[in-house]
This record gives sequence, structure tokens and C-alpha cells, in this order.
Amino acid sequence: MTKFYFFIALITIFVCLSIRLGIWQLERAEEKRLLLKQATTDVQLSASDWQDAENGTLLTLRGRYKHDTYFLLDNQSYQGSVGYSPIVPFMVEALTPTSEPVVFMVNLGWVKANIDRSVLPEIVLPSGEVKVKVRVYQPDKDVFRLSDKQYDNIDWPKRIQYFSGEYFAEQLAKKTGLKTVLVPYQVRIEQGEIGARIAHWASSSMTPEKHQAYAVQWFTLSVFLLLCSGFYFYQQRKGHKKEQGKD
Repeated sequence: MTKFYFFIALITIFVCLSIRLGIWQLERAEEKRLLLKQATTDVQLSASDWQDAENGTLLTLRGRYKHDTYFLLDNQSYQGSVGYSPIVPFMVEALTPTSEPVVFMVNLGWVKANIDRSVLPEIVLPSGEVKVKVRVYQPDKDVFRLSDKQYDNIDWPKRIQYFSGEYFAEQLAKKTGLKTVLVPYQVRIEQGEIGARIAHWASSSMTPEKHQAYAVQWFTLSVFLLLCSGFYFYQQRKGHKKEQGKD
């Protein structure tokens, strides 16, 4: 009898777990649909309206890359290769006569890492004024951090583990001595714009359809477990009746 109750408990746990994972996959599919919709929105704002921008909003920036003070976001993958995402300060001159220059942290995409980890990629960018389109990226959830400490290497570029507006502002102030306003969120450059590398974020995330397929698999597993348990109970009951008939 103990084995019977243990079996029921085990089946119940696995069925509940399968259903919960299936629901979670459906939730993730909906999140991905929303992100894809935001990533293709036609809403555009000028640089002066950056405080009103939402996730996915397009901004048109006119200014200069601070190409001598960029950051390399570590552990970025693309098609099985490991690399970095260069995040470069883009300075837009005072948007009003009385305001300070505004700095946007522009993610240029993906570049491959050298086998020798001590060799960091060199990002060549124009030194003059350019006009670029970027898309606001404000994730709903904070990135998972193993530690609150960045790779604070002495020289530039600086290798980092996660996006941190406070850290960027601190390091830029030390390097340049300029008084600026740093936009707290990340912007991702549009493909084809000056300075753009490989847009790995477009291909690295799982599609909504794939999440739905996984959800179907989890729900199918739960149904299979229920059918198997039902067949097992039927066989047990059938065997029990036979034993009673013999008696």
C-alpha cells in the first residue's frame, strides 16, 4: 500500500511540474511577442526627447562617438562563437543652450573574441560628427549577476560583465573630466548605421513559436503521465478483482 501512495505522489508531482513548465513556456512566448513588437515599432523620437522614450523606441542621434573610451560587454555569443558587445559612449552636444552634453551608451552589436583573452578587440569608429539611429533597450528584468564587481581593467577598452549606467558615468568622468548627463538605459544601433556590427540580439533569443512548441511538449508529457497512471490503476484494480474472485 505504501508503494501505491508513493506512486500517486510521484505522478502528481511530475504532472503538476509538467503543467507549470508548459504554462511558463506560454508566458515566455507572450513576452517574446511583446519584445519583438517593441523591437519593430515605428515610434521615433529625437535625441531631445530621450526621457520620454520607452523600450523599442527609435531615437535619431547626431553627435560624436567617444571611440577612445568604450566598454566591452563580455560573454556574448553568436552562432556558437564567443565575443563581446562594444558599448560606446555617443556624445550629443547640449540639447538646449543651458544644458550639458548628453551621453548615450550605444551597443554596436557583436565582435568575435581573440583566443588570447588578454587581447581585446579594437573598435575603429569615425572621429567626426555622425548621425545614427538607435533603438532603446530597457529589459523588464535585471540581468543575472555573479558578482557586483566589473572587470575593472586599468586600460581602455574596459571589459565589463553587465550594463551599469552608474559605472559608466564614473569611469567616463575619470577619463574625460567632462560634466555630462548620461542616459541611464542602453540603446542598440540599427543595422546599416555607422559603426554597427553584427546584431546578435536579433538571432540569439528563442522565438515565440519555439516556446509554444516546448509548451506543447510539456502538456503532452503531463497527459502521457496521466494516461500511464490511469492504465496502471486499471491494471491494479483488475488484478485485485481477480484475487478477490479466487478467494
